[in-house]
Amino acid sequence: MVAEESTIAAAARLPRAVRSGEAVYDTLLGRHGRLHPAWPLHLGRLLADAERLALPALTTAQERALLAAVDAALQQDGSHPFVRLRMDLYADGPSDLRAPPSATGVALDVSVATDRVRPPAAVRVGPRLRNAADPLAGCKRAATASERLLPRHGADDVLLRDVDGMLSEATTSSLLVLFGDGAIATPWQASAPLRSTTIALLAALEPRLRFVAIAPEDLQGSAMVLLNAVAGGRPVASVDGAPLRPPEREWIDRCRALVDGGPLAERAFAALVRGDGPDWARDAIARAEAMVRRSGAGIAAFA
Repeated sequence: MVAEESTIAAAARLPRAVRSGEAVYDTLLGRHGRLHPAWPLHLGRLLADAERLALPALTTAQERALLAAVDAALQQDGSHPFVRLRMDLYADGPSDLRAPPSATGVALDVSVATDRVRPPAAVRVGPRLRNAADPLAGCKRAATASERLLPRHGADDVLLRDVDGMLSEATTSSLLVLFGDGAIATPWQASAPLRSTTIALLAALEPRLRFVAIAPEDLQGSAMVLLNAVAGGRPVASVDGAPLRPPEREWIDRCRALVDGGPLAERAFAALVRGDGPDWARDAIARAEAMVRRSGAGIAAFA
């Protein structure tokens, strides 16, 4: 009698990152033949997050392969104006999770960005999940099960709070709040939001933008926009069923222009290079540009 082949995988055969959660990623837009002008911000943030997670540095061959794969993806059929690129770096190595990873794996996913125009969002205030004391606070890691399974009760997104109850971000977006008195704000770093590339670009052009503590009750009478690097700006229609005033159209158009990669994005990125905007952006840009220099010439999309 032949024994049936086991369908139970040995844990040691699973990719280390599946078991340990040692993985970071970044997502950005590209057009046929070229990347978003602020691509160094995205790539550099990814590299910095991998370093904070103590992932081994990529080899020169891996760096070259990643850039070449991105370049090749953007040279494909340009029938749709935008593509979404997601770059993942994840731990590989010994199954004993007490030992450090021995290598970093690289993955690239490319898809057509067809869902960029989104209607005004209904959001709800969620639990206190963010903690600035976490050594990985601000890293762009794969969504945790606790965030994916948050009950939305029909809402489009959930506003996450820090341990003190202050707003941090939404599950897939950073927050821009337009107060009734004309003040413009986004949650401060002490509330542990991700380091948003869209907020960085906006801050480089908008000296009125302030990084402050924002409580859910502070939203009364304000307008709010959800920001991310694919959809740009999405207005928030209501919080926990209470309507917010709609943001001025210029803010939606401005945020969309920043992620579309046109002249406004070029101006914002140039301002970041000059030193405007958040401090982390300059480090990210330097990291990415150093990686491209190491990889050699011939990467058209990164020109």
